[in-house]
Amino acid sequence: MTSAARCLITVPRYTSLQLLRMATRDKTREATIAGCRCEPMPAVGLGNIKNDNGTALRTAKVKQAIIGLAGTSTDVRTYSPIDKPLVERLFRLLEEMILNNLPGYTGGKPGAIPGYDANKSGVLDEEELYAEITRFFVDEYPYLPHYGMELAGRRPIDVYHYVEQNRGVFKPLDADDRRIQQGLKFEVTPSKMGVKVCGGMTFTSGELLKLKEFRRTGSKKVEVFLDPGNLREVTVIIPGNPKKFRATNTFTAFHQLTLAEFTDVMESYRRNNPADLQLHNDRIAASREARRKKMKETEKKFGVVSSSMSLEKLRQQADDIMGGADLVPTTSNRPTAEPGSLTDGGSRPGLLPIGQQSVIDHDDSSASKAMLDDEIASPSKPSETLAPEKKTTNFVHSKKKEK
Repeated sequence: MTSAARCLITVPRYTSLQLLRMATRDKTREATIAGCRCEPMPAVGLGNIKNDNGTALRTAKVKQAIIGLAGTSTDVRTYSPIDKPLVERLFRLLEEMILNNLPGYTGGKPGAIPGYDANKSGVLDEEELYAEITRFFVDEYPYLPHYGMELAGRRPIDVYHYVEQNRGVFKPLDADDRRIQQGLKFEVTPSKMGVKVCGGMTFTSGELLKLKEFRRTGSKKVEVFLDPGNLREVTVIIPGNPKKFRATNTFTAFHQLTLAEFTDVMESYRRNNPADLQLHNDRIAASREARRKKMKETEKKFGVVSSSMSLEKLRQQADDIMGGADLVPTTSNRPTAEPGSLTDGGSRPGLLPIGQQSVIDHDDSSASKAMLDDEIASPSKPSETLAPEKKTTNFVHSKKKEK
């Protein structure tokens, strides 16, 4: 576990924008998740942001977000608590009252606790740490006596109510401006259903669907701005149109989720057990194979061709089946008796008598052998006793001749 103060200071650019979103939104959701007993502070606007020489806060994107929301940004010296006393005091208070009492905390600097095994003692995960910090700032800090400049022991919650009644606090930011300056930007093509972001979430509104950009296909892309902490609505900007449009998520089940929670839910839906996945795929494959065989039998039975198979595809299939095959005629002639000659009696090529016991029992007697030898030695003329000669063919595959 590392110091929360150090985490907030050494953050990349996208985390700095996340901090700005956290500072300007209502904290009711976080307080409910953490189990806070008191009511959290409402959403407020930005005033003056003081930051040191850290690269995470001095980027153009972060500066643009602060100025775009009517705030001011002041760069102060590094390692100079006098330039930002309120921030340094708050971090020190958080460390002394919360972090030092949590298992796994290694101190505010390397080697602060010699011989302490943080990996072995660290039992809190990230969510539990955030919950402890949230409960501290909601249930404890506003009600502690504060002896800072001009407070003189008054509690922060009392000072807030006094300023709100007499001078007024920073008003909450406009939802559209907040999404444009601090949210995620997407460039998507509109459709008759609205706009789709993150691969599946569709946002729409009646006002948007009346525009010509959403009634015709091939329209130019529009800009969509999404707050990662609120998936209920998005802001849509159409090139050439000065108005900012607001669209609502058509999936009502996602209205109360953040973008991180949405990805976790969809990942859990699509995660499969490898064994179950193989079983399901086998079932699908068996069902499709049975349907294919059944349809093929039906096509053969009624002599029809599948509607999904064109004549060109059928011709190509025939070429593939017959490719490399030749029809070779047989080299031997098979004797065939003429129609109507079976009752004439006698024996001839293609016709054997069945009245003799020796022929039926396939007896190897000399009489049977002599009769068969006579048939082979002196066959009748084909023009007199045989039907026209018929040639049969065998279906064989051609092979290359060996040299």
